[in-house]
Amino acid sequence: MDKPLSYKQRMFVESYLATWNATESARRAGYKHAHVQGPRLLANVSISQAIKTRLSEAAMSAEEVLGRLTQQARNEGAQYINGSLARLDLVQLIEDGKAHLIKNVKRDQNGNTVVELYDAQVALIQIGKYHKLFTDRSEVDIPALVKPVQDLLDKVWGNGHDGNSGD
Repeated sequence: MDKPLSYKQRMFVESYLATWNATESARRAGYKHAHVQGPRLLANVSISQAIKTRLSEAAMSAEEVLGRLTQQARNEGAQYINGSLARLDLVQLIEDGKAHLIKNVKRDQNGNTVVELYDAQVALIQIGKYHKLFTDRSEVDIPALVKPVQDLLDKVWGNGHDGNSGD
């Protein structure tokens, strides 16, 4: 059974997930010889497993990605817009766990908060691609290909030969 990670090792894991730099992470975790200890810590089976576990916990599943794209495509952020004032209830949107619908928040030249939501059409295209609703097609001019092939066959087998071996 794996021994639990020490406090310093847990600090190394957390820092490594933020920096992706073993030496810097060892320094932040309090190791004296970070340039030596960082790579050594990464080679530790328990630490590398802890990093893999944390990454798998943080990763989005395909279903979650599609679910979020679906919310964008359905323009679910629109329900947070107060129609008479054209204002977005940003606090409620975030409290409802829909902050992922926000593309950008900034201030305009008058100091007003401007919130940009993700484009529904872009999300629809991404979902359509996932479901293979769109196919890229290429036109091939078959007669233009047939003539060079026929000329090559004539050179190899002689003029008038149909390519069958049983004359």
